[in-house]
Amino acid sequence: MNPITLVGAEGAPEPSAQRLFIPYCSNYLHNAESYSQLLKQELAPYDALLKANDQHLRKAAEESLGILLLRVRLDVLNECYGTTPSTSIRRARAAFWDNVWRRQLQGESDAKLLKERDEIVKRIREKLREGDELSAVVKYADMDAVDRSAELWQRNLLPWTKKTSGPIVAEAIISIQPHWARHSVNINGFITWFQALHHFSITNGSGKDLTHMTVEAEIVNEWEEKAANYYFIPELKAGTTCHLMIHPRWASRRLYGRDMTLRYSVWAAERSNVGRTTKLNNPQPIPRAEEYRKNILSWDNGDYGKTGSNLAKVL
Repeated sequence: MNPITLVGAEGAPEPSAQRLFIPYCSNYLHNAESYSQLLKQELAPYDALLKANDQHLRKAAEESLGILLLRVRLDVLNECYGTTPSTSIRRARAAFWDNVWRRQLQGESDAKLLKERDEIVKRIREKLREGDELSAVVKYADMDAVDRSAELWQRNLLPWTKKTSGPIVAEAIISIQPHWARHSVNINGFITWFQALHHFSITNGSGKDLTHMTVEAEIVNEWEEKAANYYFIPELKAGTTCHLMIHPRWASRRLYGRDMTLRYSVWAAERSNVGRTTKLNNPQPIPRAEEYRKNILSWDNGDYGKTGSNLAKVL
């Protein structure tokens, strides 16, 4: 499959609460201590839940905490050994010094030096390939973790949410807007542009503040592939907008997705909507979508997908 390049997305947010990324490597560009503070913030809500009198609530909290820590371990593993922004910087440095070395040895007849240089370059390339593969496995393990989180919502949290939320009303209390990212792909030497779903946003149009709000959103494409997403929003004031990232398993599927369906329900303390549907019409779908889908399915069902699932179980 030809490489795909992301150019940008309209209002593309990467909120820390939705995409946990906490590297602890000392050679990372950012201060590891700041990420440690982020982890403390993410863990704080569990303190009271783990001490709750309700046994089922404690069990759900333990499972949710386990999933959160699993995703943290995967991020740390990827940062230490995979291909990430910091390892890409190290790759650039290695390439720079390799070029310097090449210029230094230009015309050098010392066969031992030339062989030593070639061995170092070979090791760098092998390590980068290994890093790419590890990141691919970690990506699938993270997908598996998010699937577990969705199952936890469906099994334990949604029944409680429905019992404690406000009455179901006919009029819409939120509006949903898809946001698309622009990509390019090289097809037979020609750059072709297309768009893919990046995230969606919800706006409180009820005229009143909504609190303790849970959103269930399921994306379905034309091949009936699905990804369930669950969000908890403590408060969404009247007229304000919240941006929501989508399931990481959808990151590859959205590249070849054309028109999709979003099925969603919203439960809030004040009022609720259930069983709503909206169409997400891709303004510029990718050419040869079936070809890209075939490649991605081969990764899903091949070593990357299976190894990633096994890694999630081990961790």
